[in-house]
Amino acid sequence: MPYRFRPLSVLCAAASIAAALAACSSAPTPLYQQEQFDAAASPYARTFHAKSDATCEAARRALLSQGYVSSSPRPDTIDGSKNFQPSNDSHVVISFHVVCAEANTEGTSSTAYVNAVQDRYTLKKTSTSASVGLSILGSVSLPIGSGDDSMVKVASETIPAGVFYERYFNLVDHFLKIDPARHDRKVAKAAEKEHVAPLPEPAPTPQGEPMKMTTPVVPTPAAPPVPVAAPASAPAAAPASAPAAAPVVAPASKAPAEAAPASAPAATTPAPTPNTAPASEPAGSTTGDAS
Repeated sequence: MPYRFRPLSVLCAAASIAAALAACSSAPTPLYQQEQFDAAASPYARTFHAKSDATCEAARRALLSQGYVSSSPRPDTIDGSKNFQPSNDSHVVISFHVVCAEANTEGTSSTAYVNAVQDRYTLKKTSTSASVGLSILGSVSLPIGSGDDSMVKVASETIPAGVFYERYFNLVDHFLKIDPARHDRKVAKAAEKEHVAPLPEPAPTPQGEPMKMTTPVVPTPAAPPVPVAAPASAPAAAPASAPAAAPVVAPASKAPAEAAPASAPAATTPAPTPNTAPASEPAGSTTGDAS
């Protein structure tokens, strides 16, 4: 008889061991083992053909257009949040965090890295009780109850990659295409190409000498004429009425001295006296004075 119960006990032990192994094998995989850090394209990033500042500006406008409260703690970082109220006792907040970085050395492309976190809150009520003693009535205490309602954070999770991020990236691409700053820069560059004047051609120089740029020769205006001083005027001629030196009893040098001007130089020679006296002067005037 005792030998008949031995196989049953062995079977029970084997079954318990198998159940234990099955329970261990069904345990969930730790979360840190799910992170692969693959070098392939990340589902949380997308590359745009624009500079990093333009990409960040489009990311900010995409959040603002959907009711998110946006802030820019740094030039290459955009943060945004939006509140949801699914029910009276629950509250949900979605927070965006965007970082823009250059995708190449030329600066013509940039990558936007996006991460969205969902925080869930639940309303919880807390009741408290207190007692008040009245000395007049003795040791009588009256219980007083009070309640306090508060929102408690019960969950926080990063939104997994999928259609949610695809819609956001498409909206960022839309705002990049209609960015007025990029449009104005293209128009300005086209206008510069049309109105830029060509540089003058360098002047030909012998071999081995540096090239020189030719500059237009501006004619020099002629100098104004210098006024020339007027020549000194010749001494005035003696009046024709002066008497001849021979018949005049008075000294001959008196008449030229009176006729010459005061400013005439001393070196000038007196004008020649005419040979004949004027007809208007009486011939006997001199003799009368002498008598």
